[in-house]
Amino acid sequence: MSYSWWDMFMFDAIGLKDLEKYKTEPSLDPAVYRAKYSLSDIEKTISYERHRLLTGNAMSLLRRMAKYGATDEEMLRALEYFLVCVDAMKHHLDCAMCAVVNDISGLRRKYARRSSEAKEER
Repeated sequence: MSYSWWDMFMFDAIGLKDLEKYKTEPSLDPAVYRAKYSLSDIEKTISYERHRLLTGNAMSLLRRMAKYGATDEEMLRALEYFLVCVDAMKHHLDCAMCAVVNDISGLRRKYARRSSEAKEER
């Protein structure tokens, strides 16, 4: 499986330098996650604004996880969620179901930004 130039750009923007260990993961194959999370009803597609919000939140989560040293299993779950969010609008994928399956709310709680870091960024 090879990643597109867009995927490589996004992974580099997140800060994931070691992509080789994730390239062979079957759950990150676009054909697999598109089949797993596809919506049958076209009317349920997300809006452009919602798509941007979900993708931005998923990218922020991945950055925090890379910064705090998440395990490979946690990174795979977050990467699958990120890829589903990126492809959600074009391929009519269900981000909410992917978030539940991969326990993204648990990852958000575990890797939440600390209040001291928020003050440093200002």
